Amino acid sequence: MRRHHLVLLLTAATTVLLLVNPTVSSPSSDNSLSNCNRTFSCGPLVNVSYPFTGGDRPAHCGLPEFRLSCVGDSPELTANSLTYRVLALEQARRSLTLSRTDLYNNTCLQQYANATLNSTIFAFARDNEDLTLTYGCSTLMTLKPANLFNCEINGTETDNYYLIGAVPTDPILNVSKCNVTVTVPIRQSAVSMLTADRSKLREALMEGFDVNYTIPYEDQCLICGGIGGECGFDSDLGRPICIVAIIFVPHPP
Repeated sequence: MRRHHLVLLLTAATTVLLLVNPTVSSPSSDNSLSNCNRTFSCGPLVNVSYPFTGGDRPAHCGLPEFRLSCVGDSPELTANSLTYRVLALEQARRSLTLSRTDLYNNTCLQQYANATLNSTIFAFARDNEDLTLTYGCSTLMTLKPANLFNCEINGTETDNYYLIGAVPTDPILNVSKCNVTVTVPIRQSAVSMLTADRSKLREALMEGFDVNYTIPYEDQCLICGGIGGECGFDSDLGRPICIVAIIFVPHPP
C-alpha cells in the first residue's frame, strides 16, 4: 500500500473543476506534504493549527502571514520587519495578544518603528490604547515628570517620555522637543497600571496588546476539508492549495 498526496490549487474559478477532475493537478510523493496534520506548540501555545505554521508544521501548511517561530520557550511572529512575542492565542476567537520583542522587559529601542500589521488580515482590538514613546527629548522643565524614563544612546543618557492616549493634548509637548516618536498599542489593564503607578512602563509594555485576525481563502479551505484534505498555501504561486492523501492498494498477484 502506497500513500501519495495530491496537491490541488484552490481558486474560486477552479475548485469545482478540481473536485470533478482532480487529475488536472499532479500528485507528489514528498513525505513533507503529510506533515500538515501536525500542530505547533511552544511555551503558552499548544496544538496550534491552520492558518499558523512553524515548528513541525512546514511553511506550505498555512499562510505566510501566520508563520510562527519558537525562541527558547517563547513563540514569536514577525510582521513588517518587527518581531512580536505571542503571549496568548485563541484560535476559536481568532485573537492574539502580542508584545514587541524589542520592548519586552525593555523601554529603550534600537529600531524606531511603529507597531504595524497587515490590515487586511489583522486588526487591533478596539479596547487597546495608544502609548506614545518619545525619545531624545530636550525640555524647559526643571522638574522631572512621572512619565520620564531614561535611555542611553551612543553612550549618552537621554530624557524620554511616554504619553497615553491623544498626544496633542499632553502639556509636555508644549515645553519639550523630541527627536523620535514611536506609537505602541497597549491593553486597558496596562493603562490602569500606568495610571496607578507611572513608574510601571516596563511592566505595562510586557502586557502587550490584543489583535483580532481573519483567515483568507476560508471558503476554499472549507471545501478542501470536505474532501478530507489539508488546506495549505503555495508561496511561489501565491495561492491556496488543498493537500489530499491518496492511498494506492496494489492488486493481489
